[in-house]
Amino acid sequence: MLQDVYGWLPEFAHPNFCSNKSAFFLDKGTGRMVFRHDGDLQEGDFELMRGLATSADVFPFLFDRF
Repeated sequence: MLQDVYGWLPEFAHPNFCSNKSAFFLDKGTGRMVFRHDGDLQEGDFELMRGLATSADVFPFLFDRF
């Protein structure tokens, strides 16, 4: 569980991470960023939403404690 939460630490530090991750991908062969204008949903898109939902659930608890 801690590894999953720690994996989402960049999302807390860089809030646009999820939107950028789903908007384009890196073509490693050419070193270019390719926008996914008409791309189908991928499993990774659902993983991003699960992480975002987890973050949203934890936020009120942490906010109240700090």
